[in-house]
Amino acid sequence: MRIVWIHAAAVALALLCVPASAQVPPDAVAVALVDAEPGSVATVAPSAEPSPRAMASIVAMDDRMMTLRQRLRATVSGIPAFPGRVAAFLEQNATGMGAAWPLYLVALAILFLGIGHGAERWYANWARAQFTYIFRTAPGSRAERISYLMSRAALQAVGVAIQAVVAVVLVIAADIGGSPGRATGLATVMGVALARLAGVVFRALLAPDRADCRLPRLDDAAARSLFAGLRAATWVAVAVSMVCLWLAWLGFDLRTDAFILVLATSIVALSFAVLAVAQRRVGADLILGPPAGDGAERPLPTRLMARTWHVLAIVYLVMAWAISVYRELLAMPNAVGLVLAPVVAGLAGLTLYGIALLAVDRLFRGRGLRQARPGSDPAAGPRTMRGLADHAAGLVVVVLMAWAVAAAWGVDLLAGVGAAGAVVNVLVVIFLAYVAFQAVKITIDNRIAEEGGPPGADMETADEGGGAGASRLATLLPIFRNFLLAVIVSIAGMVVLSELGVDIAPLFAGAGVVGLAVGFGAQTLIRDIFSGAFFLLDDAFRKGEYVDIGGTKGTVERISIRSLQLRHQLGPLHTVPFGEISRLTNYSRDWVVMKLPLRVTYDTDVEAVRKIIKNLGAELLAHPEIGHRFLEPLKSQGVYTMEDSAMIVRVKFMTRPGDQFQVRKIVYQRIRELFEQAGIRFAHREVTVRLAGAPADRPLTTAEKEAVAGAALPALDQPVAAARADTR
Repeated sequence: MRIVWIHAAAVALALLCVPASAQVPPDAVAVALVDAEPGSVATVAPSAEPSPRAMASIVAMDDRMMTLRQRLRATVSGIPAFPGRVAAFLEQNATGMGAAWPLYLVALAILFLGIGHGAERWYANWARAQFTYIFRTAPGSRAERISYLMSRAALQAVGVAIQAVVAVVLVIAADIGGSPGRATGLATVMGVALARLAGVVFRALLAPDRADCRLPRLDDAAARSLFAGLRAATWVAVAVSMVCLWLAWLGFDLRTDAFILVLATSIVALSFAVLAVAQRRVGADLILGPPAGDGAERPLPTRLMARTWHVLAIVYLVMAWAISVYRELLAMPNAVGLVLAPVVAGLAGLTLYGIALLAVDRLFRGRGLRQARPGSDPAAGPRTMRGLADHAAGLVVVVLMAWAVAAAWGVDLLAGVGAAGAVVNVLVVIFLAYVAFQAVKITIDNRIAEEGGPPGADMETADEGGGAGASRLATLLPIFRNFLLAVIVSIAGMVVLSELGVDIAPLFAGAGVVGLAVGFGAQTLIRDIFSGAFFLLDDAFRKGEYVDIGGTKGTVERISIRSLQLRHQLGPLHTVPFGEISRLTNYSRDWVVMKLPLRVTYDTDVEAVRKIIKNLGAELLAHPEIGHRFLEPLKSQGVYTMEDSAMIVRVKFMTRPGDQFQVRKIVYQRIRELFEQAGIRFAHREVTVRLAGAPADRPLTTAEKEAVAGAALPALDQPVAAARADTR
């Protein structure tokens, strides 16, 4: 029974590892593994008559599994004799140098590397003198930091190349040990050079020695720890890889004796698994990024990735190790490099991303530095074109890294054949649509912000309405933005459906039929849409303006394709369809005249009042708070009307809509103070009621008092209503 389950596991591993062309097609037979009693026979019942192609696939799979078992058995059984085989092979290549000749030649190559290091030091001193401004200037912007790190990395890479070239020349010139000696020396020099170049890249990415230039948000301890861990794991990986390459150069058949490849793959996978566990907290900090200033919590996917990234890395390493061993035992292509593929792709991708960020900074130099608007969600996406360019560059680099890892596995994502090609095309369309969507949104939103919304209403404006509105462009741009975004989403959806094999021609025909049905059944909706379009073309109202629509008053708060919403100054929100608007009065356009009635006594000197108002008008023009708000100064209109108990003198001034309320407050305050200084008295409202035929000293009855109050009330109400209507 145990043998049956081992065979089943091997079949499952083979199905995962073999190329898609070698897997069993859908019309293959169904194999059932049953638990058999001792002495019984397990039977295989076909679900259908197998086709020749299916039968050939089953035979090929069975042969592959048989070969895998034989190679695995031979490799395991040959482990005890493996050191002896390697020793015999090395003795064949000794050429009279003794059994320890590899150690001798490696030591000699290290000596040559030391001589090359001297040349490298001379070059470093010369370069430091030539490029002092690079090493001493404190970088400020992101572009300067990237330029500094890349320049330093380039100079260090040249130094590593100088060391390697000098060592290679000395190895070839010494010519100790013949061909095996040169192979040993070159493998040693190549391994050291590759490991050091990887360290140069790690140093540029993490900047453990320059916190002021470090791009990742890490403290010094975390940066140094991660740098040391990556460098150690890289040295281990390069060392075992160079040993395998050295044996191959000497003629050792790694495909026939695959134990060395299996051992090397296991060492590399184990070293990076240990690195992932040891640096799990540092990796989590990199994924989470800097803490938000408002204490907002990161999105759930980001938090899950930060907590489990090392587990996912270990799962990948285990899977890559298993498949590499499978392919190495069967001498299949793409057998090596699966474990290191993400590391190599990550190094290349991060380097490319740094170059892309530098190009973005150069392109948007002095532009796109606007901060996110207050109250905006930082996780909602980029807020500037520069941020969008950074985001798009990151997405492109991630895609290229995924393509490189897939290529290491033998999968060509850019082949464009079959389902994989359709998925790639769909992803390209989604990416382009996303970039276009964000570009339109950012451009129009920034333009709206430049136009500026309606000014913040103070208490006076909020109580009475009539504040100034936004510009016409700021009113129309949100509608235009929504239209463009809908067009982009619609086109992208159609292209995606077409790539997935859906015939979109019937969709257009169906949309036409549905459009006709909607047109006949929604005439009111069509009327609202066209009425709103003409209102907007006529510039009848703008967002933030105070309007009156047939008795419904309020500030225009939102405009859609079929209606507008009015916020009354006392709070209620009215939604009015455009088709129901027959008359519209706009109180926030261009300018407004505020008329203030003043009730004074009949003994008031009208000429003195005129002079006081004239002087006050000149004074208010120089007022630090409201002087700039006047379009026309405060003026006296003289006596407007005469009542039974008072003489009405009216004054007026002109301001922009919304400014009249703040100006009115100060005007009333100054008039009261000046009238008090000049001895001008305000009149109280009085109504005299005479009772015909009644003595003046007789007390009034209750009925007579009610009659007197009823006669006086209309006389008190009419002037107040007239004054309010006149001021509006």
